[in-house]
Amino acid sequence: MALELVTTHTGSPHVTAAQAAAWQAGVVGKGKCVLDVLDNFKSTQVSANQVTVGKGAAVIDGRLIVSEQAETVTIENGSQTGQRNDLICIRYQKQGSQESASLVVVKGETTGGGYDYHGGRYRPSDEASDPDTHKNNSIFKGDEIVDLPLWRVRLDGIQADKPERITPVMTTLKDAADTVKAHTSDIATVKSGIAGINSDVASLRSRVLSIEDGTGSIFEKLGEWNKANGEYLRLACRNGVAILEVRGVTLPLNLGPWGHAYTGAGWIPEKYCPKQWIQVPLCVDTGDPWVACVQVGTDGNVKVQKRGVEAKAKHPTWGQAVWFY
Repeated sequence: MALELVTTHTGSPHVTAAQAAAWQAGVVGKGKCVLDVLDNFKSTQVSANQVTVGKGAAVIDGRLIVSEQAETVTIENGSQTGQRNDLICIRYQKQGSQESASLVVVKGETTGGGYDYHGGRYRPSDEASDPDTHKNNSIFKGDEIVDLPLWRVRLDGIQADKPERITPVMTTLKDAADTVKAHTSDIATVKSGIAGINSDVASLRSRVLSIEDGTGSIFEKLGEWNKANGEYLRLACRNGVAILEVRGVTLPLNLGPWGHAYTGAGWIPEKYCPKQWIQVPLCVDTGDPWVACVQVGTDGNVKVQKRGVEAKAKHPTWGQAVWFY
């Protein structure tokens, strides 16, 4: 492989058109585009069969093509009983070692026949299609003719409609950077929101009770309850009946004396919630004068509650709550 330093001084002309095209194709991209300079090849319909194409610049497979003055092209008259699509194209052509570019009109085929009333006017029954061009050819593949379609002119009978742009104007790197910059704060806000949602989901998952639906039992540590020490809650649901088992769960000492002191136990999935709030007493292994119960709300919130004097030690609780869901 022989390397050649192109963008340098060698003392003699050495930069080729193909090398310049390779550079431009690497920056702009392979294929064809209209650059956002001059008039972007804007079209002006000056008569029934004439269209003026304004100044502009385009790239075809790395070849830069510039028109610094407007040019008027002629559209062949249409047929009174037909419809036709013509395309105004930039045509790259290579003959031998010489390359050139020109503005051409590629005439489509006329479709004719009956008329249908549509959109407030009569139109031919057969819709015209775009003519075959050399738009799919590529200079890189060795094709000698390559077309870049700029405008489509529809002829409905002898009437020519307003030209329709085919190849869009390429966004500049500056515009792309400005767009990204303008949305940077929005992206940061979205990321922050997603992080918050993920945190909420993680918190909720840690509070959802383990479920047994007939396929197996699942036991998890909830709060400060230790599964290894036999502390857990289990929810078994089948055929519309839910059984919540409280097994060996101890309550914190700082719940306070008497009144409605409780600790949150978790959440039950909505589809298993009771239709009304329930409260069931729990057995307590303690010599202190206090009792405990489990509460299940219609929103799925589960609480284990104590009533009595302030406990001197943690005591396990047992029991079951049963309801229809």
